[in-house]
Amino acid sequence: MRYQYNFLGLLIIFFMAAVSPPVNAQDPVPLPESVYDSIRIIAFSGRLGEAELMARDLVNQNREYGDAVVLLARIIAWQERYSEAIELLDSLLISQPQHEDAKMARIEIEKWMTDASGGEAASGDSIIFAVLPRDTTIVDPVDKDVQKADNNKVRGVDLHLGYSFDTFEDPYYRFWQIFSLGAMYKTKAGPVMGTVNFGNLHADSSPWVVETGIQFQAEMWPVISERSYGWVA
Repeated sequence: MRYQYNFLGLLIIFFMAAVSPPVNAQDPVPLPESVYDSIRIIAFSGRLGEAELMARDLVNQNREYGDAVVLLARIIAWQERYSEAIELLDSLLISQPQHEDAKMARIEIEKWMTDASGGEAASGDSIIFAVLPRDTTIVDPVDKDVQKADNNKVRGVDLHLGYSFDTFEDPYYRFWQIFSLGAMYKTKAGPVMGTVNFGNLHADSSPWVVETGIQFQAEMWPVISERSYGWVA
């Protein structure tokens, strides 16, 4: 009888060992792109504090992930901490001067800060990255008649060609590059821009990933008033 109990006890031990996960087993590390998408969803739902903490962790773990830095800067700016967001983008543009999203985000946040301060230009030294249409006329803001006449003009088409990339090796190797081709057309209602992005990704994420894709992007900045505009994408 004693042997039967011992045998039953051994069976229970083997069964528990079979169904229990190994002590050293770890969940796979999520791809930074997946974490990035999750942060965007959380931010767009209005949970900015939670999104900021997650974005900071993502940036700290992937120092060269420029898109994550831009997302963090936008989340900070949505909380009306404009100067902090601009400083973050300036640091990124020093190391990645061709990061187009960072340039556009800086222009937008600078505009938000100016509007929040009652239309006065931001004080202090700053670097503004902007591309003006080739037929843009810069006029004295005091000359309202000339300014209104200029705003009522329908512009020609401006083409732009861009290239950007980011790469890192920790926690795994990744190289991501984007070629973009687009056109901007200025209407009376506001500038309209269409862009085609060609993306190529190489990632050693077990298994090795090599992907190429095409993204179509459309944006418009409708004029609301002399001091306000919207953004639709």
